Amino acid sequence: MALERNLSSVPPVLLTATGSTNGVVQVTDTAGFYVKQQVQLQGVTAPKQTFEIKRVVDSVTLWVGKVGASMDHNVDVSAYTIADGAFIFAEEQLKAAISKEVKSQASYEQEPLNAWRTKSIDQYGNGYDADNPLPVNIFPASDIPFTLGTLALPSLISQYVASLTFDQVNSDAVGSEEVIRFYNAGSPAGELKLSQTPGGWVLNLGVPEESFFLLENGSFFELESGLGGFELE
Repeated sequence: MALERNLSSVPPVLLTATGSTNGVVQVTDTAGFYVKQQVQLQGVTAPKQTFEIKRVVDSVTLWVGKVGASMDHNVDVSAYTIADGAFIFAEEQLKAAISKEVKSQASYEQEPLNAWRTKSIDQYGNGYDADNPLPVNIFPASDIPFTLGTLALPSLISQYVASLTFDQVNSDAVGSEEVIRFYNAGSPAGELKLSQTPGGWVLNLGVPEESFFLLENGSFFELESGLGGFELE
């Protein structure tokens, strides 16, 4: 749940290296930590101590310093070691107050752009590019029965047929529909159906079926509907 005025609490995150003498903290993941957020460092024997996030450097590195207006991170956190099971966490707290002027400066690109910046970023504040592509697959890869490399009609059919165990094949053609059925020891093992509809050619694989709408060139296709409920365009 998103909070309007507060920053959500962050559960303990383990340090992956002993803290430095100048406020550098290496952790497993910095997601959920924000600049000016107050955090606590603690170990099994090292006492809990409060610091303030001065910079989220990347997905595994934080700079911490004394609580206050200064953005310096010259504090000694070397007492927090991985041998002592050190970790960092944050309690729910009010968001830091930021003036409109500071917000404007932070979102305005200087010359030669001279424009207000509105662009997508990841949870660590990094923009998307060739090295950090925007994730577009909302389904786990394990839930998708093929890869982009197999999005050609012969490849998909070959992949489907190779997944079956069968000893008999029957083919029936009725009107604009052709059905190939696979059997193993007399029991249905699979089905492949190609039919022409007002919208174009449709390929159905399996029982229950997954439906593929064939594009005009007949070589590639997109998933139009199916039991899995996902769609490729």
